[in-house]
Amino acid sequence: MNLVSLLMLPAIIELQHNNMRYVVAGVALVVVVSALVISKRFGSGIEAAAETVNA
Repeated sequence: MNLVSLLMLPAIIELQHNNMRYVVAGVALVVVVSALVISKRFGSGIEAAAETVNA
């Protein structure tokens, strides 16, 4: 997540229009939240592999 913030920071700082800053920040927030939701929904393959080995 730190890399995402470092990549987005210049775009947010350099923009002169506040509305465009909010749009860029909002899009970045949506991308981060959706990535978290997808990762929580599907889980990791390591957990699934461990369950099949233990069963």
